[in-house]
Amino acid sequence: MIDTHTHILAALDDGPQTWNQAIEMCYMAYEDGIRTIVATPHILPGIFVYPPQVILEKLAYLQTLLQEERLDITLLPGAELHADPDLLTKIQKQQVLSLNHTSYILLEFSFSRFPPRVEEYVGTFIHQGITPIIAHAERIKEVQAHPQKLSPLVRRGALVQVTSMSLTGGFGPAAQRCAALLLQHNLCHIIASDAHSLQRRPPLLTPGVDVAAQLIGETRARAMVTTIPQAVVRGERVKNLLPLPSILRQISSER
Repeated sequence: MIDTHTHILAALDDGPQTWNQAIEMCYMAYEDGIRTIVATPHILPGIFVYPPQVILEKLAYLQTLLQEERLDITLLPGAELHADPDLLTKIQKQQVLSLNHTSYILLEFSFSRFPPRVEEYVGTFIHQGITPIIAHAERIKEVQAHPQKLSPLVRRGALVQVTSMSLTGGFGPAAQRCAALLLQHNLCHIIASDAHSLQRRPPLLTPGVDVAAQLIGETRARAMVTTIPQAVVRGERVKNLLPLPSILRQISSER
């Protein structure tokens, strides 16, 4: 499996604070069946600001430690980019990292609501050949209340990532219910761990994939942690299913 959203690098953001903790997280991921980890530290202006070279150096150091441990995990570079008005310019000037230097970015919005004119905002990236992957969409309050608001973003070409722990209830019933709806309505493409630690936010995908398999079938669920993220880290096109508009119109009345 490939985990495309992790906070695995030590003493960088709000992930592990020591390299021993980072190595232990990698062992846990390996035991779960994960063989490729994309390190995606937060990039949030004024709070988490890390030049690409800093991330790349820490990534190379952790990879060296894993080689010394004989742990067969491949680490790839990335970042969780908070949506801000200057983000496109930063990407074009290579001031922030995409996912493994491809045209895919992991894009984080506020946990409360989308910014005004979000369709236009997402469209500016698509127009420039950049594909946003919306991070942990099921935890955004506005999406929980109105999951259909993701539909126009997906139709424009954006992808959506949900967190494995959300599917198992680790982030509460609202996130769990929303994650299930996104899966069932073709509004989710990738399952990732969003790992931060060993206990509270572990690097595990299998529990979430097992839940997803019950909702949409084993083949589609497994693709969200294998073939789809593989295409992303290779910079290949992802053939995503279109949202189901007839069912999406019913969501608000059913909730």
